[in-house]
Amino acid sequence: MSYQSSEVILINYAFSMFRGGGENFDYNIYLSLKKRGYKCKLITVKPLFLKFSPIIEKNINTKYIKGFWFYGFASYLKSLNKNLSKIAYLIRIIGQISFEILVFFYLFKKGKKYKFILSCGLPLITFLASKILKINSIMRAPGPFPTPYEKLFYPHINIVANGDAYRRLEKIYPNNIKYLEIGVDQSLSPINKKTLKGRPINMAFVGRLIPIKGILQLLDILKLVNDLYPLKLHIFGDGSLKDQIIKNSIKLKMEKNIILHGSLNKDDLFESLGKLDCLLSNSIYDNFPNALIEANAIGLPICGPNVGGIDLIIRNKINGIIFEPHISNIEKANSIFEFINLIIDGSFKSSKISEDCKKKFNWENTSYKLINIAQDKK
Repeated sequence: MSYQSSEVILINYAFSMFRGGGENFDYNIYLSLKKRGYKCKLITVKPLFLKFSPIIEKNINTKYIKGFWFYGFASYLKSLNKNLSKIAYLIRIIGQISFEILVFFYLFKKGKKYKFILSCGLPLITFLASKILKINSIMRAPGPFPTPYEKLFYPHINIVANGDAYRRLEKIYPNNIKYLEIGVDQSLSPINKKTLKGRPINMAFVGRLIPIKGILQLLDILKLVNDLYPLKLHIFGDGSLKDQIIKNSIKLKMEKNIILHGSLNKDDLFESLGKLDCLLSNSIYDNFPNALIEANAIGLPICGPNVGGIDLIIRNKINGIIFEPHISNIEKANSIFEFINLIIDGSFKSSKISEDCKKKFNWENTSYKLINIAQDKK
């Protein structure tokens, strides 16, 4: 039976709740598979005992499975005291496991209708679907550091990954992991902008407002940069640090320089980014940030630390600037100031940045390779 004659199932626990790298991947791979003629369905959570306002994608055939969602509570515990991190992790995993078990029973009732499953960081359902339901199943690893829960299943399931996740996991599980690159919207292109002369530089930050993204430190760094060259930072995203960002921007006397746009849909985000000059990252760790690639596709140069898989994206002084993560705030500010000067001097060619990016990252190529990997695993 060909894959086109049966349904491809994507399983993403958080797809209805927020947008991160894994959710972005599943959204785009769904559309690419659908374009190829595959019937697709995406399974995600409908939280029990919580007000449910899902992120709805009209062109995605979505099946909601009722289950526990403790992510918010777990994040709250961690914010109270870092010593509660292990308890918070356990609570979050209990919610995830409840979802995976309920998805298993849903698939069990449907029989063997589904011939191919791709899960996002869900090892239990991947294991159960492949070993008990005999459905060809693969898990995409969104990060390189398997938890104790994940380590139980990783030796027994098929995995795909990219970026730093693949680089690290391939050393541990060489026999059951394949490289699968992400893609970028091929319709994105640079927008002609006015010269920087006589105006502040407009910089973007795109991502969830959580500690690992280093957003609070970035504000401190940009305070130093603003003393050298006037800037505005446009922040796209929501998260637990939103209120703290507002407080810190006032404390730093940067409230007129910081603009919070919240979470935007992709079309509005890309339109907004196209009007800006560059994109910044200051993550403590990031496997392979989509935001950097999407900014490049729009022709924006990017600047970020050498953590995770960022070194696989930024080619220094060609499509951006990469700096070492453990240098001081003053040294980071100097790197960003150098970045600004390169932009002013016209060192970054937007059309070339966009062209190279879209050539390297293509969802059609990704979906083609995914299907080949799935067929090899039959």
